[in-house]
Amino acid sequence: MKLQKHLFFGLMLLQLAFWGCQGGSSGNNGGTDKDTTDTPTALENPVESRKPVPAFAKQEYPLPQEVNFYGKVQSTDYGGENFFLPSKFYPIGWSSDHKFAWVREPADEACGCYFFEIVIQDLGSNEILWQWKYNSDQGEEGGGNVGENLGAVWKNKYADFEKVLNEHQIRAGGDFSLMQGNQFDWEGKEYQWRLEMERKALENNYFNAITSATLWLEAKGQSAQKVWKYEGSEFFMNLDMEVAGTLLSPYEPLAAVVIAKTERGYEGPPHVKDFEIVGSIQRSAFSGQ
Repeated sequence: MKLQKHLFFGLMLLQLAFWGCQGGSSGNNGGTDKDTTDTPTALENPVESRKPVPAFAKQEYPLPQEVNFYGKVQSTDYGGENFFLPSKFYPIGWSSDHKFAWVREPADEACGCYFFEIVIQDLGSNEILWQWKYNSDQGEEGGGNVGENLGAVWKNKYADFEKVLNEHQIRAGGDFSLMQGNQFDWEGKEYQWRLEMERKALENNYFNAITSATLWLEAKGQSAQKVWKYEGSEFFMNLDMEVAGTLLSPYEPLAAVVIAKTERGYEGPPHVKDFEIVGSIQRSAFSGQ
């Protein structure tokens, strides 16, 4: 009789444990897509960084170094399939409150000019907080020509750049290793970007360009999150897009993705390889931690 009692209670405990497991997983819908583009988790659900970030101290900023997002360029083969005019990407640093600073050198198609722009972007909302653009042919408004290359512009405008970067508490440097492709790992968990593109046969879409695109972030066993939406304008010039790779902030749970865009050249080939910084997603919020 005692043995039967023990067996009965044992079976009851197993049944309760099974129900508990079922209930705990009821919110996990796996392949369901979740639109979060209008409610950036990084701003609405701030999470403390795993490692304490020291108090901000005034920074000095070395000349930024290029991070290659576009792969190989066949500069000696004008007609080669990999030949294009690349814009260049130079990360500067991160803040501990969602900001990312970077430099773009836009491609020179036929001007013979040097182009430069520096950006401070809020990765929680994708808002451009500050931006300065320069064209060596036109010069700086009220200041003339300040350089024909990155080193010269950085040197001649450094005092202004340093002031604004410090005002936004951008910390110089960091690990700018681009985790190339659609996948990246964080704390032993694998994530994947999914980029969906549409090419509508519109009357003014002369080049079968991309008319809209959506970027999703996925992880096994969790709902996909929509983090970016592109809608083409009346001039459709984006011939192709791909996820070039991911950068992770060292100060807080943020990931930024670099979208490589192939844009039609002004008069056709060679086309321009440009980029967009899209971000970011709050890693710990996405992983349910």
